[in-house]
Amino acid sequence: DPDYTSVTDPDGGNCCWLAQGERLSKGIDMEINGEILPRWHVFAGYTWNDNEDKKAAIKRFSTVTPKHLFKLWSTFRFDGSLSRLTIGGGVTAQSAQYVTGTVRSLNPATDRYDGPSVPFEYTQSGYAVWSAFGECRLTDNWTTSLKVNNIFDKKYYQTMGSSNSSNWYGEPANAMLTLRGNF
Repeated sequence: DPDYTSVTDPDGGNCCWLAQGERLSKGIDMEINGEILPRWHVFAGYTWNDNEDKKAAIKRFSTVTPKHLFKLWSTFRFDGSLSRLTIGGGVTAQSAQYVTGTVRSLNPATDRYDGPSVPFEYTQSGYAVWSAFGECRLTDNWTTSLKVNNIFDKKYYQTMGSSNSSNWYGEPANAMLTLRGNF
């Protein structure tokens, strides 16, 4: 937007754009959840995102946005003498993503990164992160639960950016023990 040329984001780009029909994003986002059998709940979600820049030589506009994203989570509450126990598990999976661009190289004369621009490309293949959950109702008012995230300690980038920013690893394997009271 030419009215905001003096406002830039931290990476030096412009912050504001006008819709001019040059970029098109289309897709679908759907979720379904419910109790498929007594005490067995399932949640599933799928997102498909296809985006393009109609005027660019490389048509894909946002390569850091995965084209496919899938989530599946299920919980089961036991019956009878184990009715206070609930277990569950789930997976989040996404397709490959990548980022390309140029970055200024180190200039030995100035000892700064003001040398010639060189190209870069970071690629991340598709991946899946698995989690598990267990809960025990101690009393009518108290529950305790254990959630283990990223069970297989998958190493992945949660976000991808440029060569100098916004490349963040996803959480490593971790667990959280919770005690919850309801009054």
